[in-house]
Amino acid sequence: MDMNRLFIIGTTLIIIGFIVIIIGSILPVITMSSKPSEKTEVGVGGCIVIMFIPICFGYGKPEIMTPLIILSLALVIILVVIYIIMTRIIITLSVERK
Repeated sequence: MDMNRLFIIGTTLIIIGFIVIIIGSILPVITMSSKPSEKTEVGVGGCIVIMFIPICFGYGKPEIMTPLIILSLALVIILVVIYIIMTRIIITLSVERK
């Protein structure tokens, strides 16, 4: 793939990510009714992945923590597999050029 094409794909994915975050932040406010029900509960959660280390945080019901931990582990496994595949591709390409 051409480097310009990869740059455009990467930039597009980053912009789409920001748009999803903005929509996800605004959507609950728009859909909220004017009178909240008596049993209104609030929960917040997030997961930041730095290299292969997920840092997850949250506030809310404890029942949400187990799926978030499982999701984090699945994400780490997927990232490790992608890293291994990309490393093999880079090594193969560098050997072919020599």
